[in-house]
Amino acid sequence: MSGSLLNEQPTVTEVDPITAMSGDALWPRFPHMRVATSAVTGLHVGAAHAVGMLHDRRDRSDRLGFTVPFVPAPLWLFVPVDQDDRQRGRR
Repeated sequence: MSGSLLNEQPTVTEVDPITAMSGDALWPRFPHMRVATSAVTGLHVGAAHAVGMLHDRRDRSDRLGFTVPFVPAPLWLFVPVDQDDRQRGRR
């Protein structure tokens, strides 16, 4: 079930949002999206502190706010690719 019905044209005639959001692909894609969300969040938080450091705010909290999320976040970017390869049986 994909959560929608098509008629002969094919035009969407009926949509069930709960079924569409929780279909068969939910659990295989959940780890991939969780890791991707962590990477994007880390890059955004680190970028906000990097802008502060560019404006001459270089106290301990700004250095930690930049370093803690921004160092591991680029490493997280490789994990979804590896997860996708493993799910498709390429490794």
